[in-house]
Amino acid sequence: SSSSSSSSLMMEDPTQVCDVSISGKLLNGIFLVTGDIHARRPTYYCRKLESYLYYDTKDGSWTISPHVGSQIVTAFTISDAASVDQLSAIGTVWKVYTGKAKGWQSEMLTTTCYSEQQEQEALATKGAALKEKKDKLKKKLKEKSSSSSSKSSSSASPSPRAIEAKKKRLERSTAKYFEVRGVKGE
Repeated sequence: SSSSSSSSLMMEDPTQVCDVSISGKLLNGIFLVTGDIHARRPTYYCRKLESYLYYDTKDGSWTISPHVGSQIVTAFTISDAASVDQLSAIGTVWKVYTGKAKGWQSEMLTTTCYSEQQEQEALATKGAALKEKKDKLKKKLKEKSSSSSSKSSSSASPSPRAIEAKKKRLERSTAKYFEVRGVKGE
């Protein structure tokens, strides 16, 4: 339950605590600092997962559950870090509950500081990359359609050589026609 004054916080400056992004195959979410303190550490909330992230003194773990202090736990990692952003960005082993069939699975989750500005920049970069890809696909499609239409138009209008050959065949067949009928052509 939320208690303690900021002087009893384990961290030197609670205003320096950042929102965090936790990511892996089994668990992903943005956890925002709530401003509440539990067990002398900050608490976080993830809207997507509808879960809190807080320090549980019983197990000495950072825990994710629907309510602070709940017996229902989604994931946890054993650590005495003063705040979640102090967990390793290269990965910390978490136990993640995946349901009755598979139970608890170990997963290396990365924990990094998160800011809306970083997300906006990441989305802008991703958006620019997607636009570039879309433009390349449009260009390819346009080139393909123009090359196929030039092929079809070339088969629709014969080359000068083909026209000349057709003329000669026509002249020969015309001459033969008149010859067979005993008519002299000019």
